[in-house]
Amino acid sequence: GKRDPGGLTPDEVLQAYTQGSALSMGMDDLGRLEVGYQADLVVLDVRLEDAELNEIRVRQTWVSGVAY
Repeated sequence: GKRDPGGLTPDEVLQAYTQGSALSMGMDDLGRLEVGYQADLVVLDVRLEDAELNEIRVRQTWVSGVAY
């Protein structure tokens, strides 16, 4: 897949910002979309693997089950 200037793929960046961030703060019930995990999320305008990272835009943000 495409890589950002730091050499990471979109999947690696996503994991670093989600699961990696949650784990670094000791929050092991956050950061993944799985049964039993809390899930705030964003809806993007393209598939991660189809765009450069600086071209991706957020369409919706969901927090605690509410769309913003």
